[in-house]
Amino acid sequence: MDREHEIPSGVTFIGDGAFDGCSHLQRIIIPEGVTQIGGCAFRGCIALKSIVIPYGVKSIGIWAFEDCHSLSDVQFLGKMDWLDEWVFRNCDSLVSITLPDGLDEVSPGLFFECGNLESVTIPDGVKIIEASAFAKCEKLKSITIPDSVTEIAYEAFMSCKSLEEINIPDSVTKIGEMAFAGCTSLKGKDKLADRASQNLR
Repeated sequence: MDREHEIPSGVTFIGDGAFDGCSHLQRIIIPEGVTQIGGCAFRGCIALKSIVIPYGVKSIGIWAFEDCHSLSDVQFLGKMDWLDEWVFRNCDSLVSITLPDGLDEVSPGLFFECGNLESVTIPDGVKIIEASAFAKCEKLKSITIPDSVTEIAYEAFMSCKSLEEINIPDSVTKIGEMAFAGCTSLKGKDKLADRASQNLR
């Protein structure tokens, strides 16, 4: 596999495991016609530095970019319907990311063990931050949760050791167990624990 690869025009689906383990791949060009990226499509592409998701892509499958250790720049050009579980797991060069419009949840384990992630922008319209979505993002310092969110699930922010503050809107009616466990720098943890135990109802 070359260090740079351009997917031919006319391709609409990047299949499951298409580039899995291509350790020398540094750059991939995805054409506008692609609508779906399959599970494990780029898993273990340890030299991949950046990715631009074009307008036509509506879904990305499970573990699609897991263990892409050099991935530091992800750009979504259009709305998306679905980002599956664990898509960016252990992408430990990722520092900041803006999620695309159109999502209704931050999927389970989406950024699990992204150890250098500091900043995430969650779009309006997201209703649930799922289990372990940001768990072990040890450099995440602050995050803004939009008013559309109603639930923060189990272990969603577990072991985010640098997280100092989080503003939970009144729209949130449920906080799962251990959602903020191990967030040793977080201010107001007692209040959060009370809210979680009451499920805000």
